[in-house]
Amino acid sequence: MMDNIEAFKARVGKNLGELREAREWTQADLAREAGITRQAVANYEEGKQVMSLYVAVKITKALKARSITVLTK
Repeated sequence: MMDNIEAFKARVGKNLGELREAREWTQADLAREAGITRQAVANYEEGKQVMSLYVAVKITKALKARSITVLTK
């Protein structure tokens, strides 16, 4: 079970980083647009932290992406 959680966090982090970079944004840019900290963005991208549904919605709105793209791309 733990492996699945770690794999999920890694996949979400990779997807988030790719979407952010496609917009040519820094982590600070995304953090500002989503109303979260840059460290939180870094933690999500590095798979160190799982974002809440509330934060996932804020991030996907900032990126103008679909939540499912961030979570499962």
